[in-house]
Amino acid sequence: MSAPKKPTSASTAPAQFPTSPDMAHSIGIDCAQEWIDRAPDDTSPPASATAWRARCYADAVHEYEDRPDFLQLLAAWEQGFDRRFNGAANAADQCEQEPTHKPFSWLVDGAKDDPHARFAAMTMDICQGVGTCLELVHTSSLDSDDGPTLGQHDTDRLLRMAVASMKLLSDSAESTIEYMNKRAAKEQK
Repeated sequence: MSAPKKPTSASTAPAQFPTSPDMAHSIGIDCAQEWIDRAPDDTSPPASATAWRARCYADAVHEYEDRPDFLQLLAAWEQGFDRRFNGAANAADQCEQEPTHKPFSWLVDGAKDDPHARFAAMTMDICQGVGTCLELVHTSSLDSDDGPTLGQHDTDRLLRMAVASMKLLSDSAESTIEYMNKRAAKEQK
């Protein structure tokens, strides 16, 4: 059995990699289209759409990671891939009724493509989660006639989750600051 076909849009010669977000968007669209158009007589096992997207995304990250506009290029690639793939999926599912459930987001539709707005929303989520963990630990440690609400094992897990969440937030903030500093330095030139 042969290995699944590797995406070609994001793995061809580096010359095809974008010099602008518009080009990154187009490459994302092309990568999604490759999965949609995969040959029905292809003998290799078909990759799921999620696996295909992950492979293309990893190739894009590898190609863009040294670029000063890395986050902007990656966001444009994602937008291209997701819009093309979701458009094809929606066309195939036109006979289905629109689901009533919409994924929760703090952001309105117009702000969802802004990396700074996404960072602010993530920061709020993490801070609220850490606050909840610490409130549970604190409340459990208060004197009570029934004993502590949480055992030591559960308390340790909540504290570790709070620490890991803050590390995630710190790493994301560091990346965002680095990106903004590089962009500002480039604009000053």
